[in-house]
Amino acid sequence: MRKLALLLVVLAVCAPAPSAGVSIRDIQYTTDPAGASPLNGAAVNCTGGVVTMKFEGTKPRVVVQDPSQPGEWGAIQVKDFTVGAAFFHSVAIGDFVSVSNVTVNEAWGTTMLQYGYLGQASGFAIVSQGNALPAALVVAPADIRAPVEGPPGYFLVGDHAAEKYESMLLEVRDVTIPMSGGMDLGKAQDNYVLRNGSGDCWASDYMNPLKPSYLDYTPGVVPGAHFDAMRGILEQYVATGYDYYQLLTVPEPGGPAILALAAIALLPRRGARREGPRERA
Repeated sequence: MRKLALLLVVLAVCAPAPSAGVSIRDIQYTTDPAGASPLNGAAVNCTGGVVTMKFEGTKPRVVVQDPSQPGEWGAIQVKDFTVGAAFFHSVAIGDFVSVSNVTVNEAWGTTMLQYGYLGQASGFAIVSQGNALPAALVVAPADIRAPVEGPPGYFLVGDHAAEKYESMLLEVRDVTIPMSGGMDLGKAQDNYVLRNGSGDCWASDYMNPLKPSYLDYTPGVVPGAHFDAMRGILEQYVATGYDYYQLLTVPEPGGPAILALAAIALLPRRGARREGPRERA
C-alpha cells in the first residue's frame, strides 16, 4: 500500500497540473535570447482572445489574439490534435475563445498551444462571437527584419527582437519585391522579400486562403511588384540552416489579399511542392 501511495505521488509530481488561468502574454513574454516561452512544456489554462486566422494543414491551427495586448506579446497559435479537429471546426474567426488543459510547445521556433495532444483532455469555451478583429499593428520591415546569409546556404536573423510580435496581426506599408533575388527563399522556397527604405522582411502566402493550391504565391506576387500594404501574422521558423521570421499574409478585410496590383496572368511557377514550415509536425 505504501508503494502504491508513493507511486501515485510520483505520478502527480510528473504530470503538471494546468495553471489557474494565464494570459497569452504570460505565455509569450520571454527574455530568452532565442525566444522560447518560459512556460514551454507546461500544461496551462489560457484566457485566450479573438480568433484572427484558421489554417487547415496537417494539424489544423487557430490563431488567437488578445485585444488587450495590441502592441506586443499578444497572440498565439493553437494546434488541434483531436480526432476530427473538433476545436478547429467549432470556432470561427471573430469568436473570443479560451482554452483549458493545453500544453505550451516550441514548434520549429514558434510558441504554440497543443490542444488534445496524445489524448490530453483539453477543452475550450466560446466567450463571445462576432467580435471585430484586433487592428493590425503597423510595423516597418526593419521591425521584423529578414535573415541574412551566414555560412553558405544558412539564413539566420541577427537577433530575435521581432519575437514580441509572434502570431500577431501586422501590416507593412509601401513595400516592393526586388526585381532580382527577392523570391523562392527559405526552407520551402516560398518566401519573398518585402522592401522599403527601412529594410527588408520576408513574407509567405502558404496560409493565405486566396493562394491557389497549384501556386507557391498569391497571384500578383512577382518580382518588381509594389504593394500599398501587406497584412499577415508573424511566424518564426527554425530548422538546420534557418532561423527567420515570416509574415504569413491574410486577405484584407472586405477586399483582396493584396492592394494596388496590376493584372497578372495566373501561371504556375513550379511543379512539385517542397517540404517546409507549412507541414510542421
